[in-house]
This record gives sequence, C-alpha cells and structure tokens, in this order.
Amino acid sequence: MYPAISTGDLVGLPFAHPGKGAEGKVVASIRLAFAARRKSEMLLEAAKRCVEIAIESTEKEAVAHLKDATII
Repeated sequence: MYPAISTGDLVGLPFAHPGKGAEGKVVASIRLAFAARRKSEMLLEAAKRCVEIAIESTEKEAVAHLKDATII
C-alpha cells in the first residue's frame, strides 16, 4: 500500500513520553517478544529436521533426536 504519510512526517510528530516506568515495561516486553521469536524459529527448525528424520528413517529416531537436542 502507498503510505498516506511520509516517514519524515511520521517521525516529526510530537508525542508525550510515557515515563521511565512505562518505558522499562515496554523495553522488557519487546525483549521477551524477540526471545520468544528466536525460540519459535529454533523449534520450527527442529521440527523440520525431525520430520526429515522420520521420513528418512523412523519416527522413533526423530523423537530421539528431539530428546537429544533437549527441546522437549
């Protein structure tokens, strides 16, 4: 979509600072979100590998791979 407002105009808009307490909460939430995303990416890759192992070998070996990777 074509933006209705330019980036420069958007950055130039005034806003009220929420305060140090709220700022800390926002920073903590963002850090948790990034950590959750990294973990979900790791789990997705592990799941893909386990499916490959199950197809190429057996489901038992795929589950063993998960246990060895300390994912579950």
